[in-house]
Amino acid sequence: MKSLVGNIWELSVREDLIVCTVNIGWRRGGAAVMGAGLALDAARRWPDIARAWGQACQEHRKDTPPMLYKTPGSKVCKGLILFPTKPFNTGKPWLSWMDDASLELIERWLPWLNSAVTNLESELTPVSRVLVPSLGCQNGNLKEEQVLPLLEQYLANPRFIHVRRHLRKLPDKKAEAPGAAPDRSGSEGTEPR
Repeated sequence: MKSLVGNIWELSVREDLIVCTVNIGWRRGGAAVMGAGLALDAARRWPDIARAWGQACQEHRKDTPPMLYKTPGSKVCKGLILFPTKPFNTGKPWLSWMDDASLELIERWLPWLNSAVTNLESELTPVSRVLVPSLGCQNGNLKEEQVLPLLEQYLANPRFIHVRRHLRKLPDKKAEAPGAAPDRSGSEGTEPR
């Protein structure tokens, strides 16, 4: 499977589909909790996506399948495939976003994703690529080493492109002036907040 490194939104072109990781759950008003990461980015770009995904979650609950969300007229992509990585919290659906991602849930829906792309090619022509993040790795506490073998196993279509998130480098420490006493404020060696 081909890989790219960078921001999935910046790498995408109009003809692409973006796989957007989501949790299975909703708030009191019925809209999904769009958590953080890609889901939150998507909700900021397309505000009605939370309601559409929330309705699907309420209808299917723990068995909510991935869903195509079309973005007509978008300059970013042709559409999103909302892909559940965090399972349904039966007692408190509005808190599903707080749970860890589930490898079992991801593996359950990857075959669907592979066959759906083939079926969508005629409906969404032209679809040039399907950009797939490291499912469940950003805010779901999974490791790429756990997820990549599943992506390679199930996503055989060459249109699938794995997008590794570009991690920002921490700024270099300022060089100390010659002869200056080293900073002993206690912040040495810690990340800036």
